[in-house]
Amino acid sequence: MTQAIYECNARIVVSDIDDTLAPPFKPVPSETLRLIERLIEDGGYFFLSTGQGIENVRTRVLDLLSESARKSVLVSVCNGAEVYSFGDRGELERVFLAWETDELTRFSVEIAGLIEVIKKEFDFDLIYCSSPEEFHSSIRSNLFYPVMVDDRESQVTIEFLSQPEEFSRGSECVEVLRQRVFDFCCEYLRIEGLPYEAILGGTTAIDFQKKGTNKGLPISKLFAKCENLHFSKSGVKYESADQIEVWGDSFSIDPLGGDCALNLALPDSKCISFRKFQQSHKYAPGVVEWQGEYELSEGLYEYLDGKVAHRRL
Repeated sequence: MTQAIYECNARIVVSDIDDTLAPPFKPVPSETLRLIERLIEDGGYFFLSTGQGIENVRTRVLDLLSESARKSVLVSVCNGAEVYSFGDRGELERVFLAWETDELTRFSVEIAGLIEVIKKEFDFDLIYCSSPEEFHSSIRSNLFYPVMVDDRESQVTIEFLSQPEEFSRGSECVEVLRQRVFDFCCEYLRIEGLPYEAILGGTTAIDFQKKGTNKGLPISKLFAKCENLHFSKSGVKYESADQIEVWGDSFSIDPLGGDCALNLALPDSKCISFRKFQQSHKYAPGVVEWQGEYELSEGLYEYLDGKVAHRRL
């Protein structure tokens, strides 16, 4: 493995979480967290970005970091709709919200109406919860087809976590069922003229959010001026794009990947994909494919381990 990829004087790392730092719904491995803390000790800062909600990130990442390391971390959740920082007292504080209060109220009511339409149209049994564990523990044998609904206030997500054949839905697979529901939702939002959009999340989810919200939105707002970064640890300074490094696993621009907005918001920064490139996908010129033995979260650990060792030389 060439050492060139480690040659970066990045002060700030912008990183996706699911399939980059850890598998979906799984905690970040302790060995990865310790290497992140080593980079923070050397003066680094982390801007984490995910489609998940803040409680998901708190239990899987933030609570597992040392108290001192948390002061060098910002967290963007719900695909860029909210950003949190640890305040002076060590408590999470929201420092960015893409919604106005009255917009959130309307969103809650109107998306609740759409969820009920979906329930009737597809004969779903809705289970309102925020984790697969809660979902599976709530399933009863008499359900026709259970679907998880996670209301995160600024984003509502439905998750298809059960195989249809387990609940008398015939041979239709999750991928096909999710696509049918997604197409239905997009058409519903268009006909009703609602200012929201449905996007596919990961391999099992559909997210409902404000139009124009994406992972790049808070970056364009908060990174415009260094003083807007809101890290509770002072002294964050960067002068050029090469002092920011971007990590993710879904950077294709055709079809549009979930992490593409990070690359578009920081086009001159080094951007590393820890998922192998797919020949049928088109990628932005600035995205580098990790060429290690492993990919996804294991590949990121492999990269981090080499990066920390290289910086210590």
